[in-house]
Amino acid sequence: MSNAPRGTTADHDDRTVPGERRRTGRSRGRATVAAAVAAVAVLALTAACDKGTTTTGDPTSSSSAAPTGGPENMLSDGAVFVGQSGKISVRPTAALAEGAAPVATESLRDGGLIDVVLYLDYRSPDAATFWSTNSKMLEEWLSGGHVTFEVHPVAVLDGATSTSAPPSDGATAGAATALSGDYSTRAAGAFACVASTDPEHAYDVNAALLEAQPDLPDDGLATDALVELVAGAGATGDDVASCIEHGDWTGWAAQATARAQESVPFENVPALDVPMRLLIGGVPYPGEIDSPDQFFAFMAQTYNGIMAAAQQKALEGQTGASTTPTPGG
Repeated sequence: MSNAPRGTTADHDDRTVPGERRRTGRSRGRATVAAAVAAVAVLALTAACDKGTTTTGDPTSSSSAAPTGGPENMLSDGAVFVGQSGKISVRPTAALAEGAAPVATESLRDGGLIDVVLYLDYRSPDAATFWSTNSKMLEEWLSGGHVTFEVHPVAVLDGATSTSAPPSDGATAGAATALSGDYSTRAAGAFACVASTDPEHAYDVNAALLEAQPDLPDDGLATDALVELVAGAGATGDDVASCIEHGDWTGWAAQATARAQESVPFENVPALDVPMRLLIGGVPYPGEIDSPDQFFAFMAQTYNGIMAAAQQKALEGQTGASTTPTPGG
């Protein structure tokens, strides 16, 4: 049985690549290459888990916005989740030093891993809709070790205007509501508190913050309610509560938002100007956020493309090795 995500060309439970059952010498060679790519993917993911290597983006890109230092495990201004053997964990990193620029993350696509990157404001209805629609599928890919998932919490909706219903000819000014307070900043800071202090629960806290969005009051949750929500997701430590109550990472959240609004470390991707942006394999997701079929199709397309490129690279490496003359030959 294949470990590839269901419905991809590497998944042999339901579908096979045309001609796959005719195991010619060429197909056996391709299988060897595929095995080599899979081994590279495992090694790359293990390195990401154990050594704190980063997993997405352009490491040469940075912002000129002056940082004030950042939380541990968020050196890129985001937390990277990786999966192995059904377990999801935060990839450890050092803290961003005061005066240093964030270190953009490095792609593992050559090893056959998709990077999924989500910039989100925890007030964003779009982010909440995406999560409620697609999180189970994403978690399946993530826990199976096929993707990395990087969360960049930002605060772009504090003081913005929210519309409670889609615009229509009958819409009135009363349908628009000001989002008062600084909840977006405090929620982003709360996630950073957990990622740095209790990373084991960071994935569940991210989920809880998104699941709370539809019922948020206009000024968001009060700080004590935010602490309670985070604790309900498993991060119950006094150090987490103290971090949230004192707003330890709200300053960082504001700086990280400013950096993202200036530039993001992906080629041909504009600076953040929306409260949610989803990138898959370095490409902005073009589908509907409330369509699991479209999300799966784009994920599968990206996965198949990454695997094909990785296999081609491995095949070229094998060919080069086989034609290299031996010393003195």
